[in-house]
Amino acid sequence: MASFDAIVIGAGPGGEVAAGKLAEAGQRVAIVERERVGGECAYWACIPSKVLLRSAQPSFDARRVPGSRAAMTGASAFAEAAAWRTDVVDNYSDSEHLGWLLDRGVQIIRGAAQLQDARHVFVDGVAHTCEHLVIATGSVPSQPPIEGLADTPFWTNRQATSLTSLPDSIAILGGGAVGVELAQVYARYGSRVDIFERAPHLLAEEDPEIAHCVEESLQSDGVNVHCGVSVTAVSHDGHAFALVAGDQQRSAEQLIVAAGRTANSAGLNLQSAGVTLDKRGAIIIDAACKAAESVYAVGDVTGVAMFTHVAKYQGSIAAQSILGKPARARYDAVPHCTFTDPEIASAGMTEHQAREAGIQARAVVVELSEVARPITYYDAGGAKGRATLVMDAATGQLVGGALAAPNASEYIGLIATVIHLGARVGDLSELILPFPTFSEIFHVAAERLCSA
Repeated sequence: MASFDAIVIGAGPGGEVAAGKLAEAGQRVAIVERERVGGECAYWACIPSKVLLRSAQPSFDARRVPGSRAAMTGASAFAEAAAWRTDVVDNYSDSEHLGWLLDRGVQIIRGAAQLQDARHVFVDGVAHTCEHLVIATGSVPSQPPIEGLADTPFWTNRQATSLTSLPDSIAILGGGAVGVELAQVYARYGSRVDIFERAPHLLAEEDPEIAHCVEESLQSDGVNVHCGVSVTAVSHDGHAFALVAGDQQRSAEQLIVAAGRTANSAGLNLQSAGVTLDKRGAIIIDAACKAAESVYAVGDVTGVAMFTHVAKYQGSIAAQSILGKPARARYDAVPHCTFTDPEIASAGMTEHQAREAGIQARAVVVELSEVARPITYYDAGGAKGRATLVMDAATGQLVGGALAAPNASEYIGLIATVIHLGARVGDLSELILPFPTFSEIFHVAAERLCSA
């Protein structure tokens, strides 16, 4: 039986950060992982999807830029993109992530964990003890209750981001970030793509004005967008999928289910450690990421916000809490990013969410064409997009902002910072932002809100 100051179950981003910080502070730390160290994001989600999106992007950019357009010959090659993807994820080897933890003195325990209680962890039948426990087991793809779906060989994000050849036609269930990113990259490489979203618009959690920019872009790429439509039945005849959606029937060579994710909390015997789950199966935590006495949880398994950057943030909070340092997590300015063309990025609340929270919300929408940078980006009217800001009219504080524009993910941090600091929209309007940049649109929007 091995004893540790802390055992971390799950070696994704949140688990890695927690284990690394505890080890750097002199703790004896073990991390338990049944698959690859690095987690879902590194091999089957964030990283490979961004590589595939980036691989298709330059040729589409060049077609919209005089001087580069003439150099374009032939079509984008998916086989080369897939090879680059595989190289970036280290041929699906976790040696790089493994080395980072080993360099910090973290012991790696391979296998599936199960708790006896908060201080005893069994890994494939071998017992280990600890003073503190961190649960970082992530999430798994959700499977919607659609007639016939479970009996078909559908893909999740894992198969969809690791493929080496492209199907002629693809149907995607779910119009969230994963669904729209995959729809765009596959359409740009030549697949016929149908995407189905039961909400009124794609990216249902985003401001409709902003989300609409992605819908327009997907349609221009040839994607068949079906919003406000529920798929009610799915079948597979050994060669192709058939889908029933309302009064429509569609077929596709491959089906991708991108209908959200569910906290991966099953099979751990969490109740033995005093851990409480919500109705979705997510671990309930407090602001210190504490789930029970001497037990902490971080990342997707908490259901707070299923983003890698949130998992890493919570990993740091949990480590500080275990080390006896005052640390409290807050989530009012979490950036959301979708890496399509244009990118969608937001932080804080939409106008609708703010009103639901009882805030006297005032919002403004500004077109990207109101600043200079877009016309330098592409011809035929420049880069398309828009931004929105949401203000608490009673206090003048910024409570939300969103943007559709090239590289929007790179400067949504400005909005997240203003919200995090509790600053006013007037403070944003007084900033000097560089010219010519897309970020100037936030200055225009702030001035308009202040003068309204």
